[in-house]
Amino acid sequence: MLDGTSQSTGYVSGACALVWSYYPALPKEVIKGLLMKTVDPVLTTPRRCLSGGRVNLHNAMTLIPSGDPGKVLNSKDDPTNPDNLYTTIQAAIDAADDGDELIAEADRLFIEAIDFKGKAITLRSGDINEPTNPAISPDNTFIVGILNDGSAVTFASNEGPDTILKGFTVSWGNADYGGGIRCDGTSPTITDCIITNNFAKFYGAGIDCSNSSPTIKNCTITNNQTAGSTAIGGGINCENSSPVIENCLISYNFADNVGGGIACYNSNPTIFNCVIANNSAVYKSGGIDLDSSSPEITNCTIIVDDLNASKDGGIFAYHDSSPVITNCILWGNGDDLYNCSATYSCIEDDDEGKGNIHIEPTFVTGPLGNYYLSQTAAGQLSDSTCVDIGDPATNPDLLVNTYTTRTDGITDTDVADMGAHYPALPAKSVQLNITVMGDGRVEPDSGPFRQYEVVQIKAYPSDGHRIKAWTGTEDDSSTEPDKIITMIVDTDITVEFEEIPLYQLRTEVVGSNGTITPHHRRGEYYPEGTV
Repeated sequence: MLDGTSQSTGYVSGACALVWSYYPALPKEVIKGLLMKTVDPVLTTPRRCLSGGRVNLHNAMTLIPSGDPGKVLNSKDDPTNPDNLYTTIQAAIDAADDGDELIAEADRLFIEAIDFKGKAITLRSGDINEPTNPAISPDNTFIVGILNDGSAVTFASNEGPDTILKGFTVSWGNADYGGGIRCDGTSPTITDCIITNNFAKFYGAGIDCSNSSPTIKNCTITNNQTAGSTAIGGGINCENSSPVIENCLISYNFADNVGGGIACYNSNPTIFNCVIANNSAVYKSGGIDLDSSSPEITNCTIIVDDLNASKDGGIFAYHDSSPVITNCILWGNGDDLYNCSATYSCIEDDDEGKGNIHIEPTFVTGPLGNYYLSQTAAGQLSDSTCVDIGDPATNPDLLVNTYTTRTDGITDTDVADMGAHYPALPAKSVQLNITVMGDGRVEPDSGPFRQYEVVQIKAYPSDGHRIKAWTGTEDDSSTEPDKIITMIVDTDITVEFEEIPLYQLRTEVVGSNGTITPHHRRGEYYPEGTV
C-alpha cells in the first residue's frame, strides 16, 4: 500500500494503521483514498507529493458519517406496531412485494450494502411515523457501504423504471465496478440522491451502468474516485448503456485514467440540464470522455472554476463518437472540446459552430448553486451574454421553460438561455437596514429587496463632512462613498459621518522679493487634505 522514501512515511503509516483499526473492513485503496481526500493542502508546492498536502488525521477520522441506526417501514404496515419495523433496509427489501413502498427512517444511518433483487419497489427516506408524508431527507439519511467490499447499492436483476431509489446519501461503497451504485442489465430510477465518497477499482466510482438505461435525476454526484491505471469514470461510467442523466450536479470526481465526471463507451446517454464542475482525470477528459459514443448533451454547464482544480478538458471524443452538444457553457476546462463540436454554446476556446459565442458567461450565486446567469431583470448589475441566445429550435419536450437561470426564479420563457438551469423557486424577500450617524444621507436608506439582488449604495456627506467608517459592508476598510451589496440575508449597515477637521495655514515671504500663493500672513483655515 505504501512505497517511497519520504521522511513522512512513518507518520503516514501510523495514520493508516489507526484508521484501519477503526474500520477494519475498509480495503487498503479506500484507506489510502480517505487519507488523500482529507489532507491540508500545501498550496506552495502542490506537486511535491501525490496528495498535494499534509495528512490530517482528524479530518480522516471524521469524514465517514456517524449517527444513530434507523428503522424501515413498509408503508402498507401499521407504523405503531414495533413488529412492523425492520432493522435493516435489506431485510425490508427481502420481505417486500412488487408495488410496495419502503420508508427508511430519515436522518438516520444505515451501514449496509443493499440489493434490490429485481423487485419493482420504491425505497425512500422519510418519516416512518407518518408514512403518507412524502417529505424526504437526502442530506442526512445515509446508506454507508463501509462494512463490505462491494457496491453500496446494487441493481442487477433486471430492475425497470418502477424500481425507485429516492432521497438518500449513498457513500463509502468500494467495488471493482460501481462503488456507490451498480446497474447491470437494469433500468431503475435514481432520484434526489447524493452519491459521494465512493471508490471503484475499475469503472464508475459513483455510478456504473453496464448494459443499463437508468434514469438519474436531481442527484448530486460528488467526490467519488476511481483508482488504478485502468480506472475510468469517476462520477458515472456508461458501457453499452443509454441512461438519462437530468438535473444533476456532477462535481469534484476523479478518475485515475479518463472521464473524471462521466465516461461513456459504446453508449448514447441523454445528458440534460446538468452542472459538471471541477472534475479531473489523469489522462484528460476531466468533464466527459466519449469512446464510440454519441450522447445528446443539452443545456449543461461544464466548467472548472476552482483555482485548485486541474484543467483536464471538457468533452473529449474518440473512435467515431458523434455527440450532439447544444445550449451548453464550456469554460475554464483547458481544452473545452476535443474532436467534437457544439452549436449555440458559450465556449471559452474558439471552437466554431452555429450560434456559438466566446464571451465570459458571468455567473452569479443563487439559492440553489453558483451558476445562475447575471441578469439586470433579476437585480444584478449586468446581463450575461448567455441569456436568450440558445437554439431557437430547442426541443419543447425538454421543458427548459419550466426552469430558470435567474436568481429570482422567473422561468426561461423566451429563447432558451445557454447553460444549466435551476428549479424555479419564488424569490425570497430580505431586508436592508441602514443606520446613519452624523451629518449625511445614504441612498437607498433601507427597504426590502429580492434575495441575491445586487444593491448599489451611495453615501452623501453634508457640506464640511466626510465618511468616517462603514460597518456591515463587504469591505469595511474602505471609506469610499459607493458600496455594492449582494442581498443574501437580512443586512444591517451603518455609515458614520464626521466633520472634516480644519487646519490653519499661514504663509509669508521672508528675506527676498519673491511671492507665494496663497499668501496668508494672518492665516486661513482649510479642510484636512486640501491645498
